[in-house]
Amino acid sequence: MNTESFDGLNKADRTLVMVDNFYLYNLGGFLGKRIDIAKLRDFFKENCDLHLFSIYACLKKTETDSRSSGSPFHDWLRLNNFTTTVEYFESTNAEDEEDRAVQSLQAKNNAKMIIETVVLAHQGKIDHFVLFASNSLWIPVVEHLKALGIKTTMVAVNLTSDERAKGAFRYSEHLRRACHYFWDIETIIGDTARDDDSDEDNHGQAHPLRTNAA
Repeated sequence: MNTESFDGLNKADRTLVMVDNFYLYNLGGFLGKRIDIAKLRDFFKENCDLHLFSIYACLKKTETDSRSSGSPFHDWLRLNNFTTTVEYFESTNAEDEEDRAVQSLQAKNNAKMIIETVVLAHQGKIDHFVLFASNSLWIPVVEHLKALGIKTTMVAVNLTSDERAKGAFRYSEHLRRACHYFWDIETIIGDTARDDDSDEDNHGQAHPLRTNAA
């Protein structure tokens, strides 16, 4: 892969990668692809001094036993030595009640991501911060990291003006502009992503909120 496409990427930089799993899943959905999280992590292992690749997810609780987390996706992440923070919500018959639970847990995850990022920054452990998230709450965090001399990058997808107007995929343009760099996810995943209608095992793909990996 030609890494010249990635402004700010440096093999020697201690790099923190923060991933909002639902955001990554929606990126894949927009592209019609299943994003392979293991290969995504490998990209950073190969091209920088990866300090931490941390995934935050919100998943529906399923029937489980003592050997399982309640989610095949979560089990797969643990088996493959990913650093994860997972919040579970119970299934209910009332969709609006479930929506409120999900929103609350997503907010909780974002707060945890921000705290972890700021703590690592003040410990002097990172040179480059890479974000897979779109919440505008990250803007003051990014500005703070920049004041500390830390490079900041947001990963999303390049949208045409028509796609933006139609709301085909939404992310904070203010956050994009606040970061030093912007990387297109399609350039990173290249041909490693599978078509979304593939019937292959999907435990390693970014995963939705409301269903667990099959």
